[in-house]
Amino acid sequence: MNNSKQTSIECPLPLVLHAREVPPSGQHMRISGTEQEYIALALHLGVLKVYGMLAALHVRPTSSGDVWINGDVTARVSYECGVTLTPYDSVIEAPISCQYVDSARHKEIVAKFEKEMEENPDAIERDMPDEMVDGLIPLGATIAEFLVLHTDPFPRAPNAQFEVPHRVDDIPQKKISPFAILKGKV
Repeated sequence: MNNSKQTSIECPLPLVLHAREVPPSGQHMRISGTEQEYIALALHLGVLKVYGMLAALHVRPTSSGDVWINGDVTARVSYECGVTLTPYDSVIEAPISCQYVDSARHKEIVAKFEKEMEENPDAIERDMPDEMVDGLIPLGATIAEFLVLHTDPFPRAPNAQFEVPHRVDDIPQKKISPFAILKGKV
């Protein structure tokens, strides 16, 4: 994690990278977290626990000053099964591909995109680049974002079976007159 520094921003993985510190040929990075970061990441992802996480990234600047991040992140987590409500372990795998641009260029791109959408509302939306503020890339937030996007919103343990409860119609019931209910004789 050289060429990076920790910040106090509200993020489960508070890691930032300064664009000017990325060599012209790019750099490979392997990023994991601390136990405290895994606790915060579990809350952020809505899972019971994060046992470990590893991001393998290639960070590459372009001649225009943009920075591309490509790679993948894998996290071992514990979900709560939505059927049985029991914990089970799983792996989240998320490919990462994103572009960061400086603030001025970001404003230009957003303005151009909004104009295109006004002229042709049916145009296919494309991924917008993210904004670098003061040349800083929120690398930890980027990793967390891609993990969130690949977290199962309806976790179900393998072989979990949903058992249909008895139907109310199957239970013999005493016929009650609606007028008896109104008279309070029930």
